[in-house]
Amino acid sequence: MILISCSKDNELKDVFVGGNPYNEPSIPYISVIKSEQINCNIVAIDIRINDQNIPDTLNYTHVYIKTPIGGPVITKKKKDIFMNARCDFENEFVLSLYNKDLQLNSSEVFYYFKTNP
Repeated sequence: MILISCSKDNELKDVFVGGNPYNEPSIPYISVIKSEQINCNIVAIDIRINDQNIPDTLNYTHVYIKTPIGGPVITKKKKDIFMNARCDFENEFVLSLYNKDLQLNSSEVFYYFKTNP
């Protein structure tokens, strides 16, 4: 909740509260353009950052990927990103842009990959 006190009428006429650029759920900031199974427990992806969808106020330093097992992958790479996966399972990977200095993640993109034994 935001409370604002004004001393005059119409003092806030041209003022508005905007959304948080790190949490815009309707715009995909990242796309997976290629994926492949390296072995039963490893998946590699190539991504594209959709710069045209990113507001000027969203400053990111890395891509953050939550993996189904192990810790997250935090990278600046766009090609050959290797991630741990469960064997013979449909794995969910959650990708977002990440500002390491502010420790903020953008809205998330979900990507699913079924590994084969």
